[in-house]
Amino acid sequence: MWDSKSLMISIVGSSLIDVELPHLTFPYHSLSSSSLTMTYTAIGDMVGTTAGAIDNEAMNLTLEAIQPCVTEEMNLMLCAQYSEEEVRIALFQMYPTKSPGPDGMPPLFFQHYWDSIGGDVTKAVQSFMHSGSLLT
Repeated sequence: MWDSKSLMISIVGSSLIDVELPHLTFPYHSLSSSSLTMTYTAIGDMVGTTAGAIDNEAMNLTLEAIQPCVTEEMNLMLCAQYSEEEVRIALFQMYPTKSPGPDGMPPLFFQHYWDSIGGDVTKAVQSFMHSGSLLT
């Protein structure tokens, strides 16, 4: 059974650096309240306890000590859908003959025919980023 006293959370300034259990380390660069709750749950599940066994008072105290690094405006910008220009820039930064995609086509193909297929490529990228699955 997991002993909540064996959990170590490292905070430097207002940044959560890592979460440690004996023989396990989980590095983090930033976490939201819901992420930390999920982390507590996942760690507890990994070592044989449930989220109900977690000391909620200690967790809330820890969450109060963590200051958000991302403002609401920054979060909206980070969560916004990619534009066609952003997809084009990313594609044209790829080396033309390296790393063919699942369709076997290297970036060169998409770069060369961007004017014809750019809109479709952008829709496919946006769909993937939203749903996590490739268009069929």
